[in-house]
Amino acid sequence: MKKIAVVIDSGMDLPEEYKKDGVFILPLKVIRDGITYLDGITITPEQVAQELLESDEHDYKTALVSPGDIVDFLSLIKEKDYSQVIGLTISSGLSGTNNAFNLAAQSVEGMEVEVIDTLSIGIGAGLHAVEAVDLIEAGLDFATIVKTLRDKVSQSKVYFYVGSLDFLIKGGRIGKVTGFVGQMLRLRPVITCDFEGIYSTVCKVRSQLQGIDKILELITEGFKGYEKVNIGIANCSRSDEMQFIKEEITKRLGNINLVFTGVISPALTVHAGPELIGITAYPK
Repeated sequence: MKKIAVVIDSGMDLPEEYKKDGVFILPLKVIRDGITYLDGITITPEQVAQELLESDEHDYKTALVSPGDIVDFLSLIKEKDYSQVIGLTISSGLSGTNNAFNLAAQSVEGMEVEVIDTLSIGIGAGLHAVEAVDLIEAGLDFATIVKTLRDKVSQSKVYFYVGSLDFLIKGGRIGKVTGFVGQMLRLRPVITCDFEGIYSTVCKVRSQLQGIDKILELITEGFKGYEKVNIGIANCSRSDEMQFIKEEITKRLGNINLVFTGVISPALTVHAGPELIGITAYPK
């Protein structure tokens, strides 16, 4: 029987319990004050969040992994006797990682590689990887798994509360989010990844609590019709906040299968700020 590997980039916030055999995480690069770190390996989410909260003096940037690096990464996976690869990436509308992965896939011989653009990011993209692992463990064949995952891209939804627009503006990831008015009125946006995988504004709120409430309202209304739904929640390791959201969504939505929690990656924290909260719903 052919072994199937799941390969993701580190911009996908994968729940800790799914970092298991057969799942390989390709680290993006975080650059701080001229020094390059590997996302989630040589620099932690907590470290980035704390430094951004304490000072704006650090010059944080991120960098893509090259197609050559991805080819080397896939070659190492091939040596572990995996002959089929499901490559999941954060949105091509927000990053060039998907394009790099597609280029690399054409250069690897002896492996069947399917690259799927999640059109999402963070915990929203991470639950696609959760689904991939579940389908592999259920014994489905490669083609069925790939088709199922592609179908789920348009069915799932992620929302983010952004405490400040400064980071999105500085990183050039503003997408369709209106910045100037929000900054002037001190409004905070609730954003989503639209059908193109680009950030767009859902609404503007005056507080974190209002933002969370609006996201939970949108998810409850949008996903109450499904038989079962997986929920994902991610922030920068603020456990009380995480627990509050988990309890609230459980009260409101009666068809939840599982609630996953995760920590927002250093790369995403750099671009969206340490106050970021991501909540996603994924039909099971």
